[in-house]
Amino acid sequence: MDIDKLNERGDEPFKKLVKSVGKFPSIDPSWQETDYDLEDLLIKLLKLGFNPLISINVARDPDNPNVNRLFISDGNPALVFNYVPDGAKDKKFEEQLVSLLVKLGANKTVAEEDVKDIIELSTKIRKINRVNKMDLLEPTTRVRQLEVKFPWLKWLDVFQGLVGSSGTVYVGPEEVVINTVPAYFEKLGPLLNSTSKRTLANFLMLPTLSFTSALGTEYITILDKYRKEMQGIQPAPRWETCVENTIRIFPESVSRMFVDNNYYNQTKEYVQTLVNDLTLAFTQMLDDNDWMSDETKKATITKLKSLQAKIGYPDYIMDNARLNNRYSFIPVKDTEYMETVVEGTRFAVAENFRKLKESPEKDLWPVYPVSVNAHYDQRNEIVLPAGILQYPIFNPDYSSSQMYGATGSYIARLFAKSLIEFYGSQFNSQGEKNDWWKKEDKERFNNKAACFVQQYGCFKWDRLRSLDGEKTLNENIADNGGLKQSYKAYRNFVKRRGAEELRLPGLQLNHDQVFFLSFAQTLCEKASDEIKPDINESSSSAPSRYRVMGSLQNSAAFSFAFNCKANSRMNPLGKCEVW
Repeated sequence: MDIDKLNERGDEPFKKLVKSVGKFPSIDPSWQETDYDLEDLLIKLLKLGFNPLISINVARDPDNPNVNRLFISDGNPALVFNYVPDGAKDKKFEEQLVSLLVKLGANKTVAEEDVKDIIELSTKIRKINRVNKMDLLEPTTRVRQLEVKFPWLKWLDVFQGLVGSSGTVYVGPEEVVINTVPAYFEKLGPLLNSTSKRTLANFLMLPTLSFTSALGTEYITILDKYRKEMQGIQPAPRWETCVENTIRIFPESVSRMFVDNNYYNQTKEYVQTLVNDLTLAFTQMLDDNDWMSDETKKATITKLKSLQAKIGYPDYIMDNARLNNRYSFIPVKDTEYMETVVEGTRFAVAENFRKLKESPEKDLWPVYPVSVNAHYDQRNEIVLPAGILQYPIFNPDYSSSQMYGATGSYIARLFAKSLIEFYGSQFNSQGEKNDWWKKEDKERFNNKAACFVQQYGCFKWDRLRSLDGEKTLNENIADNGGLKQSYKAYRNFVKRRGAEELRLPGLQLNHDQVFFLSFAQTLCEKASDEIKPDINESSSSAPSRYRVMGSLQNSAAFSFAFNCKANSRMNPLGKCEVW
């Protein structure tokens, strides 16, 4: 990266980008209300990967996994730099944002007023925001119906502006659209109508400020100050940001490089064995289950046995010609760093919209191999990319207790998600939307789930604020079920082996204890006090400390392994359990 060239160019690349999108009132005194065009702004911002008000993307139809559809949902509640207004740090955020706007040419007094209005609007939007849930989906709707029901937006113009520009794809009034948050859109229209055009324009343009991270040293200094004061983290070396952008723009190429240099050849064999053992363990747990009807239990076992595991990487990333062809359309210039980042983003968005009239590629992975997150796909697949199959989740030199405790429990969470509402309970073994649970089984499941809501709601992540047991419920059930499942798989392994392993040298722990320790170590995290509120606000998981505590409190096997006293903190009499 040529830092001198970046400094020499100043903010010229950013202002050129802003001009191509629309006028930014805070930094452009010539802005007038007549400049505000909601549809035009949304089209240009969505093409850049920004979704401040709404999200539009192409994905598989949940009712027919062989067809791609347009999806609309709520926007990203974060303003810029992943900041979500919470009242506590809004003042600091205002100061940092104002200083950045002033650096870009804004009048300080005007910028201060604008930022307050932006935060106020963001707070109002968050209040009407809803988490996407498959049970909230409207029956299939059409573009023309959206225009009647939500007339505050010219939906056809937006869809045509997005999809029509991605090739030969055409969107007309009869195009099918899946609305994941109808209640949100019903409330969003009146809110927009009661908000000034200046505030709306500023709010919409605000995410473009994230591209200032691709400018010179003066802007990086401002952003580093923001990260230190708002998030409590030290500035990252510039090369790390460059690597992150390279991964984002060329994910398959970087994945190939990662696999070539870091992937252990026997990993797939090890992990597939774990998947097979976990499948058997869950089937045994279902056999012991006393609250699920035989009909639902049978369908559940069918789904489990049909579950497919994608491990490591897909073969197509080893195809050099394919990789070269895929990214040949992205212009890369040594002296135009920000432009490369922008064009790479536009390419990824356009690539998604081009899929609208295509059949979903069954072999295409939903996450890239370089990703550090596993994934449950509603096609009844679990995806375990190479990026996550490394220490501390996976190590080929682990003992079996470590392998089942760390890798096994991590994978087992995905099994639980295949049966949890929103993730997989509404999809059958073929990935088709099909409510295969009997009503009474759902009621019994929900009654058992209520125990987790109460348990985790009693944890306090600081002295005053409790966790939201409802928001984190699905992940908590997955954590608890996954731990029990992986432990059962481990004990099955020991039984097949005929004897316990020799103790690990230097540790005064038996292998059951090592199993639970390994589980806990995969959830170790370090977060600054400044950023913890943001994480708790945006994450669907409980803080890692409580993911470990909650799961172990509910594990009778853990209490036995560590000889915890009855009714002690880690061995309460009342334990929560679904599976």
